Amino acid sequence: MKPLLLIAASLLFILNVSILLGAVQPTPTFKKQPNFHAVNERVKKQWSAVLTVLNSHKITKQQAIDLRADLKSIRVKEASYIKQNPDHDLTVQQKAQLNSLLDKNAPILEVTPVPTSTPTNK
Repeated sequence: MKPLLLIAASLLFILNVSILLGAVQPTPTFKKQPNFHAVNERVKKQWSAVLTVLNSHKITKQQAIDLRADLKSIRVKEASYIKQNPDHDLTVQQKAQLNSLLDKNAPILEVTPVPTSTPTNK
């Protein structure tokens, strides 16, 4: 009886140790957000802002249709840029171009445009 209890206790100990060792996970490495993520977020915000501004009667239904068409064309342009690049991301110039297109809608939709960062040569 004693040897059976000893074997059972040692098996339990080995199982607990193996579970604990298997539970240790490596720390995840965080990757920088891709350039298209910021553009997508702005498109989403403007898309919902069109509905908000339309419901508050600040723009007409035709203006809302035109604004949504502009946002759709920006998404199509973004998708073509992403497909062109081998790393499936936007270049800084492409991101700036898409942001400037989104900035044109910003005053109508009452959303804040993205500040343009001008590189300084110091």
